[in-house]
Amino acid sequence: MPTRRTFIKQSLVAAGAGAFHPKAAQIMAATDCNGTVVLAQPQVRVLFSGLLAYRFRPGPIAGSFQYCDIDPLKLLPTDEPHLFSVIVTEREGDNTPYMLWRYFGDPAVKRLDRLTLTVDKPMTSGVIKYLHNPFNRSLNTNDCSDWRWLLSLEELFPATPRPYLRDNAFWNGMQVTNGIFYTAIKTDRDRAMLSHECGVRSSPIYSVASVLAANIYLNDDATATLRGPDGDIPMRNRPNVAYEVYFDYNPRRLLVPSIGVRTRTHFHKYYAALEPTQSECDIYYTLQSVRKKGTPDVPCMGLEG
Repeated sequence: MPTRRTFIKQSLVAAGAGAFHPKAAQIMAATDCNGTVVLAQPQVRVLFSGLLAYRFRPGPIAGSFQYCDIDPLKLLPTDEPHLFSVIVTEREGDNTPYMLWRYFGDPAVKRLDRLTLTVDKPMTSGVIKYLHNPFNRSLNTNDCSDWRWLLSLEELFPATPRPYLRDNAFWNGMQVTNGIFYTAIKTDRDRAMLSHECGVRSSPIYSVASVLAANIYLNDDATATLRGPDGDIPMRNRPNVAYEVYFDYNPRRLLVPSIGVRTRTHFHKYYAALEPTQSECDIYYTLQSVRKKGTPDVPCMGLEG
């Protein structure tokens, strides 16, 4: 869906820095959006959008993770059709990006083995989430790049034991083994009113992440490699060259609700994938005004579980 991809690309803001990054002092450029630490352009940036589950494998140190699996949710034949798309681009300076590889199709028809994105000489070990405390979803003063704008099972079900996502409820997606994960675009709370509803219970959730991202920084002689069905795609650290990977799983058609109309999202599909299922829950939103930059009108969002 080129129109949505172009919109995401144009509206992406710079990433948040991780306090765990050993070269943070060198790559911090400025601050923006309620104190967000803005990073210099990474050599590799991965953008995620749509009905995707993010599952982190814990690492040896608190706050670190070995990798993150990002997988598209399986849907029923009667559901709104979604398309799975992966695009890898290379850009030199201000030139037009050059497409290195593309995958496009319905994962129920065109099966894909899991993609892996690795770094041969990583600057840091594993992956981290960008967290900037304090974080309170009800406030409008949080860091805009904080990973926690993405809804999680831990937030939605604070009591234990909590439901978990079944492994067989997802298609193969991508495994990322290095990088800083953060929120690239979140919804505008003044424009889209969101609520979490379970049966008769309803609570506001204010803003949520609509596009997620991972920044990968390479040492001088390092290479990031995306391994896919057509072989390896190397992304080498070269002067004035940047790579972007677009990982998208959104409806085949762009769904834009009318202003003032309470609209059901596709979030309930995650609840059907839980064990035990939570079929009575979903997220609804009501648009208050016309689209503004950085707030895509897509009823799909991610979930960390």
